[in-house]
Amino acid sequence: MWRLCSLFLLFSFLLNQTEPSPIRVEVSKKRVHTGEVFTYKVKMELPFTPQEVRLPEFEGLKVISRVQQNSYNVGKGRLTVKIKIVFKLVAYSPGKYIIKEVVVKGKERTITSKKIEIEVYGEKIKKEEKKHWEGKGYTI
Repeated sequence: MWRLCSLFLLFSFLLNQTEPSPIRVEVSKKRVHTGEVFTYKVKMELPFTPQEVRLPEFEGLKVISRVQQNSYNVGKGRLTVKIKIVFKLVAYSPGKYIIKEVVVKGKERTITSKKIEIEVYGEKIKKEEKKHWEGKGYTI
């Protein structure tokens, strides 16, 4: 009987661990050329109002633009918050870059997303060449 109860508890624990995360992050490409613009999207569907949302710092990457949409849904006595943030990013130097986790803190729990690794290949873009981007409507 004890083994059966232990097995049931373990199975219940594993089911809760495989529950999909309410924070999804994705990039348009995981391998880009220097100077190529790509997107990083954060989508959150939270069963609570977040107390704090900590977005990653894009070390080595330049943020060209950021757009955010928020919506709230009240149904069945619960509030659901949907947040979508889209970043347009560019890298000027080749290498591997890691976009760290998004961290959302609520009153009773903290949720984190996964990390994403970006590989940038090609030649390093010089300061003079960055001015070329400004003519295309991007502020670099």
